[in-house]
Amino acid sequence: MAQAPVGQPTKPLPDNRAIIPLEHPDPSIDLSNIQGDIYPTFPKKVEQFVFFSIADPSLFREKLGEFRKCITTAACVIKNLEEIEEARQRNKGVPKPLPKERMVKLIQYQIGFSLSGMTALNVGSPNDPDFGKGSQKTQAGDLGDEPAPESTPENF
Repeated sequence: MAQAPVGQPTKPLPDNRAIIPLEHPDPSIDLSNIQGDIYPTFPKKVEQFVFFSIADPSLFREKLGEFRKCITTAACVIKNLEEIEEARQRNKGVPKPLPKERMVKLIQYQIGFSLSGMTALNVGSPNDPDFGKGSQKTQAGDLGDEPAPESTPENF
């Protein structure tokens, strides 16, 4: 394998997430209580991030309760992957790229919080001694991540 550029994955990434066989987790694990991009990870062609600040913690908690119903769980992702595999079988022989109407249409949601977000909600930090040390950028060296040259401070 050729040397990967700094900041690029060192392992080849699969062209199509749904072909990766799923590991079968311990049956005592409640897959409806795990966000789907944690396990088994979202199949995706495109993703979009929305960043926000919490101005009114009480109102945010109320709205988060409503949004919680939209979060894609690991159990949902497993079903989505099975649906993608079924579509792949139906689409055998269809020239690539597939027409959009032959693709499985998915919208999947997750949510994550920074330390400042957890503080605004008065939630204790996770049992992770590195969580409160700062952003991923400040912790990259501890994680063994090499930043891409364009993301180094002198290039900001």
